[in-house]
Amino acid sequence: MKKGKECAKDQRLWGPIERDRERAQVRAKHQPGAGKTDDLMPEQRRERGAKALQEKLAKKAAQATLGGDLSKLSVKKK
Repeated sequence: MKKGKECAKDQRLWGPIERDRERAQVRAKHQPGAGKTDDLMPEQRRERGAKALQEKLAKKAAQATLGGDLSKLSVKKK
């Protein structure tokens, strides 16, 4: 066991860290977008992301054909 002075020293060092951890947990509970609450399987999440990417690329292509700046159109290949 630690002696009185050593225990007090540990409390001074770890006390603020523990308080910050507790505050962060409370904040995480109250934030609306915290965590994955969409109840999707990983495969469904990938499909949703792929669909969003396709829509984004289509939007960029449409802007480019309407006279947008073509230098800003970037398509990344894997």
